[in-house]
Amino acid sequence: MKFLRNKVQLNRQAGSIYLEMLLSLFVWLTILCSLIPAFFHLTISRKALLLENEANHILTTQIAKWYLKEPLDTVIEGEGTIKFFVEIEREMEEIRGICVRYQGWIKKEKRICRTIAEK
Repeated sequence: MKFLRNKVQLNRQAGSIYLEMLLSLFVWLTILCSLIPAFFHLTISRKALLLENEANHILTTQIAKWYLKEPLDTVIEGEGTIKFFVEIEREMEEIRGICVRYQGWIKKEKRICRTIAEK
């Protein structure tokens, strides 16, 4: 009889362990479901800022080339597979500004422009 009592107590303890494991699984899933979207949002924002920074750098170098009377590049290969397109904005035969157009991180076309002061 004593043997049966010990066996019943062991079964109750085993059920308690499964319940604790199930509870800890739900806690971990809740933590992961709240942290992973935030991590992905930060990663995407970081990539977008890196692209914008690279576009600004390209735009600055193209404006410096324009002031030095050097030919401007029309297509520039960026990091990875990103291509930057340099365009000249004209208004009635006068150059008004230089723009850099590129495909954003979420496949959205972005454009950064700066006006040029005439000498």
